[in-house]
Amino acid sequence: MPKKILVVSGLVGIAVVVVLLTISLREAGRPPSEVIRPDAVQSTARPSGALRRNARPRNDAARRRDGSSAIAKVSETLSASFLESLRTAWEAYRNQLAANSSTSKVISSSDVSPDNGFHYFLRAAELLPGFDFEKFRALLDKMRAEGWVDDPELRTFFEKCQVAFDALREGLAAGTAQAPLPRGPDEPMPYLANFRNLTRALAMQMEWEGLQGNYSSAFDDYVTLVQFGTDSTNGGAIINALVGYAMINIATNSMTNLASGTNASAEDYRSLITRLQAEDARFDILQNAAATELQWIDSWLEERRRAGDFDALTPDEREVLLTNPARFLGDYLALPFYEAQTVDTSDLMADPLSGTIMSGYLELPEAEARTRAQVRGTIVAAAIRLYVLDHDSLPTSLSELAPSYLPQLPEDPFTGESFRWQPVEGSYILYSSGADMEDNDGLGDTSGKTPGTDLVLARF
Repeated sequence: MPKKILVVSGLVGIAVVVVLLTISLREAGRPPSEVIRPDAVQSTARPSGALRRNARPRNDAARRRDGSSAIAKVSETLSASFLESLRTAWEAYRNQLAANSSTSKVISSSDVSPDNGFHYFLRAAELLPGFDFEKFRALLDKMRAEGWVDDPELRTFFEKCQVAFDALREGLAAGTAQAPLPRGPDEPMPYLANFRNLTRALAMQMEWEGLQGNYSSAFDDYVTLVQFGTDSTNGGAIINALVGYAMINIATNSMTNLASGTNASAEDYRSLITRLQAEDARFDILQNAAATELQWIDSWLEERRRAGDFDALTPDEREVLLTNPARFLGDYLALPFYEAQTVDTSDLMADPLSGTIMSGYLELPEAEARTRAQVRGTIVAAAIRLYVLDHDSLPTSLSELAPSYLPQLPEDPFTGESFRWQPVEGSYILYSSGADMEDNDGLGDTSGKTPGTDLVLARF
């Protein structure tokens, strides 16, 4: 249990760092040499995930579930001295891992078999030439405002990138990508920062192609980046998931820039919708990452059990220590965002032990919901473009899109309801209600992180 404690709290600490490093990638640049480190080692089993979506609750306190009992029971059942001894044992174990991993060789493509698609992801990042992100970003922003220009420096850069982009697509085509497991909490993972730079480069190429009117290639680049953001997290931990989310966010920001003036063909829009629907159907970043984290936590506790640390406990106490928290976390992370908000964790978070275990995990459903909303919003935006091609006007309601342009309207991952669509200041806005699950009449931006604002997905 303390194991869960330190793994999660440490992991969350580094996760927050990664979020700050990656989510704002579009605005702030980092050199390819930057290093990201994990704070946990993982394995590959899935959590129980017994609780699944079957309701659409809102912020109704009367309907909130008591989610604290399973974990809080640990603090009530086991003595403080016993729990402290486990904390000490975990710190010693973690320090030993750190000592072993700090001198480890940084993982490169040569360390991963070509049978593993991740080999090609690493190779792609290694082949990417260096570039001045801020300079190229400014050039594309100017073109979007004033019209496309065949800038020789940008063209040369994208030509040099093709070998890296080809390696990335080869890894996706392999369909076998599994991230290498970190060898300790302080193992350098520069490839995660390099994945971000690779995503930036391909996202800029996507805009470059779209500004030229080559929408088929631009849409293909976007789907490639969504696939990359998903597949690069396979077998990884929460840190991999956070970077994956950031990569998809980068791609969607560029897609939003492009979509404001897009006039692609009906065929291109239909292909984009079909391919993104397939990606949305297999989107399981959080569950995959959480599974490795929870399995590793369980494995460490089992190791302590075999060492005799739990011999003095009763069978019931051992059950509480070894299973309840992990099972609760697994079920919690399996919930869609709007159901996770119905779990009452107030008592749990007030308890030092339980609160440490849950720290950080409570924020993960929001990160996943935001990323899924962006992908689904792109699907709806493409369907709106199809509608315009047929009717020469915007729909007055999203219901007009189904079933002619979409089999059914995608759910807003934050609410389980439809996305919002309404006129605002002479234009129409497609938006998600965002993390507060309240309709704020489209007031917000593409981050949707400010309380009382919405997550804006597209403007027409």
